[in-house]
Amino acid sequence: MTVLDTPRETPAPNPAPPSPATSAQRLKIRVRSSGSVTVVSVAGRLDWATCPALAAQLETVHERATAVAVDLRGVLECDALGVSVLVAAHAGCAVAGVPFAVVAPARPVRRVLQQIGIETLFTITESAGDAAADR
Repeated sequence: MTVLDTPRETPAPNPAPPSPATSAQRLKIRVRSSGSVTVVSVAGRLDWATCPALAAQLETVHERATAVAVDLRGVLECDALGVSVLVAAHAGCAVAGVPFAVVAPARPVRRVLQQIGIETLFTITESAGDAAADR
């Protein structure tokens, strides 16, 4: 009797979660001063993999700012976790008495804020200079 060895299909491995390097490529964060406002510019995707990096930047920004503006014009995608990071930053600024504004949210961010029903929580402006004027 001859036994033939038949090749078996092996299931594809589950994709690994993005590494921190991959996450960094998906989100760019730049912190700068514009007059009396600390501007945190964000570009890329705000999701479970990238939100921790933004949360870390926003966690203490109010400690060294007279006003905080988070510029979201470059955000391509935002999920509920991204919104929660913004809410936490807003709350931290409110406790510290530091004005907080969202600057020029891209359409995906605006849509999520409206769907959740909290777009009125934030001061939304079109430029960081407007954020300073709203103080």
